Amino acid sequence: MPKYKPESKLKAIRCKISRGGFSGERVFTITANGVDHSGVGSRFYMWKEDRTPVDEGEPPIGQEIDGLVAARVLDIDGTTATVTIPDGDVIEISVGELLDRPAMDLHVPIG
Repeated sequence: MPKYKPESKLKAIRCKISRGGFSGERVFTITANGVDHSGVGSRFYMWKEDRTPVDEGEPPIGQEIDGLVAARVLDIDGTTATVTIPDGDVIEISVGELLDRPAMDLHVPIG
């Protein structure tokens, strides 16, 4: 099993992204091992296919785009990675499906 530096545990996974029920929320669907997993998370943990952040009005209501969702590697066993995703679920995915995570630009309000 390869050893990973802490920062390399932050990865991304290909997904489909659509609008959620709240303005900052997006629905993501990952297909892993032939099974679809849908979850809801902040758009700040998702990127468009070109690796740029999902903006406030994206994707348009009723549409779906290809993109990436953040993942944190918990364990790797051979060719299978156990990861946690923004909705809090833990899923297994092929190590080959893990991508380098784009830069995150999170702004947390203070006050």
